[in-house]
Amino acid sequence: MLVGDERRKRDALMLSSYLNMAMCHLKLDNNLDVVHNCEKALEMEPRNEKALYRRATVRSLYTVNLSHAETMGGAYDRGGASPIGLQGHAIW
Repeated sequence: MLVGDERRKRDALMLSSYLNMAMCHLKLDNNLDVVHNCEKALEMEPRNEKALYRRATVRSLYTVNLSHAETMGGAYDRGGASPIGLQGHAIW
């Protein structure tokens, strides 16, 4: 069992790892994985700006696509832009 300074070091490495994985997935357009890693980082540090920004970036992609569908009168193929990920999990 980790205590004190060892636990803080481990938590800092875990947080950094989640943020790095989120950025990698963001660059690869693996949006569900971006959100997953950001959520893990936010569990550790709820006000982490990088995690909030990266998660918001993915959410904004879907908001833009969905609002575009509304302006087209609903006659718009989302082209995969759905708030539901490949495994059926909601991304927000």
